[in-house]
Amino acid sequence: MERKQKQSLTTISYLSLLGFLVIGIFVYIDRLNTFDFFIIGVIQGWESPVLTSIMTIFSFIGSYQTIVIVSLIVAVLLYVKGKHTSQIILLFVTIISTAIVNQILKFAIQRERPSFYRLAEATGYSFPSGHSMGAFAAYGMMTLILLKYIHSRRGQVLTLIASSLLILFVGMSRIYLGVHFPSDVIGGYLLSLFLITIILLEIQPILKRSRMIEH
Repeated sequence: MERKQKQSLTTISYLSLLGFLVIGIFVYIDRLNTFDFFIIGVIQGWESPVLTSIMTIFSFIGSYQTIVIVSLIVAVLLYVKGKHTSQIILLFVTIISTAIVNQILKFAIQRERPSFYRLAEATGYSFPSGHSMGAFAAYGMMTLILLKYIHSRRGQVLTLIASSLLILFVGMSRIYLGVHFPSDVIGGYLLSLFLITIILLEIQPILKRSRMIEH
């Protein structure tokens, strides 16, 4: 890993962790209610049968069941196409660590989900959003892997835009359906960004030293 790239990842990791901690503290002391309720009101104000169907699909895409299935398909393709073992390891380390950290924090913070207006049902605690964390981590890492095989600048930009929109709409769907506060989603994004940067900084070099990383 180049020194400049390492410095950039380190900076991103610090900023994302700081952002998550700030949101987490404000959530814990109940100081984000005004912000959360305002955003929920705006997003749920768009309610329509068609949009509800669309948001339900995006919510499904962000579920752990879907993420695991998609990740397994990607892993098989990576192995068949070139036995890219290291990239498969990075992907599943990201998914598993994200799921574990999410559950630990949910039980530590124990924030209740919104209860005033729901278009879907969900169990468990609210902060941080598991769908948002999972989608950002899994689809984000898949995007980073995919970018290595896209050589055109335009293709890379389009891939980044498509991935970003997918992740954004997964988070928005959870707010629209009334099962998460906006701060749950934003916190989930920031925490997954932190985890991805740590994995790239710490796990990827280990694989590289073990000669498991492709050149």
